[in-house]
Amino acid sequence: MEGGGGADLGGGGVLAWMEGGGGADLGGGGVLALMEGGGGADLGGGGVLAWMEGGGGADLGGGGVLAWMEGGGGADLGGGGVLAWMEGGGGADLGGGGVLAWMEGGGGADLGGGGVLAWMEGGGGADLGGGGVLAWMEGGGGADLGGGGVLAWMEGGGGADLGGGGVLAWMEGGGGADLGGGGVLAWMEGGGGADLGGGGVLAWMEGGGGADLGGGGVLAWMEGGGGADLGGGGVLAWMEGGGGADLGGGGVLAWMEGGGGADLGGGGVLAWMEGGGGADLGGGGVLAWMEGGGGADLGGGGVLAWMEGGGGADLGGGGVLAWMEGGGGADLGGGGVLAWMEGGGGADLGGGGVLAWMEGGGGADLGGGGVLAWMEGGGGADLGGGGVLAWMEGGGGADLGGGGVLAWMEGGGGADLGGGGVLAWMEGGGGADLGGGGVLAWMEGGGGADLGGGGVLAWMEGGGGADLGGGGVLAWMEGGGGADLGGGGVLA
Repeated sequence: MEGGGGADLGGGGVLAWMEGGGGADLGGGGVLALMEGGGGADLGGGGVLAWMEGGGGADLGGGGVLAWMEGGGGADLGGGGVLAWMEGGGGADLGGGGVLAWMEGGGGADLGGGGVLAWMEGGGGADLGGGGVLAWMEGGGGADLGGGGVLAWMEGGGGADLGGGGVLAWMEGGGGADLGGGGVLAWMEGGGGADLGGGGVLAWMEGGGGADLGGGGVLAWMEGGGGADLGGGGVLAWMEGGGGADLGGGGVLAWMEGGGGADLGGGGVLAWMEGGGGADLGGGGVLAWMEGGGGADLGGGGVLAWMEGGGGADLGGGGVLAWMEGGGGADLGGGGVLAWMEGGGGADLGGGGVLAWMEGGGGADLGGGGVLAWMEGGGGADLGGGGVLAWMEGGGGADLGGGGVLAWMEGGGGADLGGGGVLAWMEGGGGADLGGGGVLAWMEGGGGADLGGGGVLAWMEGGGGADLGGGGVLAWMEGGGGADLGGGGVLA
């Protein structure tokens, strides 16, 4: 702690490497690692904050986790949520236990129902009051998924209210969309509004004045139309049991059930595919609500929302996948977004992607800069030199590769910080290797710690031992196997 106005760890907490901060109060036993110039941080419920720089304040009153907040006005995770990589945001309130990953410059985000928000940039606000999922919102005025719905890739939209649990994929510049009956809307661009009050499906609405599918109908390829009212259950494009469909570069297919497969060939839209042979989005397409399909290839920019039991998904460098359950695996290829992966075969973020809420997955590779929030029971995580992982529980292990951030690792196979990373709140883990400069705060019952010549370890209790290797710092070691300072370290 250097030049700080004060630090009150009134609940037995840990503070490591605070520089010039106005104050930090960890009143509930929390952990703060590498806070620099921050106005204050109050982790009143036992939470974890890692690498806060210049932030106005952070209050994790419900036991939440915040990793890598830079210049943010404030963050209140009052319900135990997870926030990873918030930069310059005005505020974030995850009052219901939700997950927010990679919010940059956003005015605010309130996930009051336990929802998931991934990669919100410059958005005015997002309220997922019903536990929904929002992936890749950029510059949008607001999004309210009050019924547990899914919204993927909203850009510059005035607002979206999915009050009935619906799915909206790829809304760009639209005035608003209200799917009050649980419907599906895919690829709305510049439309004045869409109300699917009866559970219908709308695909590829462009510049339309409005669409009201009040009876559960389907509308595909509406362009510049004044309006459409399918009040009695009408159908446009309803392929059932067909041998296959080739959309060849821009087509639209809505409500495909039991079909042999679908090829969207570079820009098409497929909504509500059930039991199909597979889908190839070929670089920019949209697929919403795929259940039991053979697999999906998003090819570099597509959007897939609500994939259940599918063969796998390849996002190829920038796509968005929301709510993948039991899928064969996901490859984000360098920048994609995957939210709410459960029981999937694994995830490869390839250098910059975002994965939020991975449970029971085969593993995750962040490849040098990605973000993973709330990994539980996963096969392992490789942050590859700069990524962020928050709330890893029972995972196979974590490799931070020289600079990453890991917060709240419990029962994991081990952690390798590789020379500069940050790990906060490791409990029962297999061990930790800080490799010459990393920071580890609150290690309890771990297999051991190797600081390798310069790292920082605070509050080691019952650990297997610690090797500071000639220059590291260890504070409050209780019941540990022993400590080797190697010629110059500090043990307080």
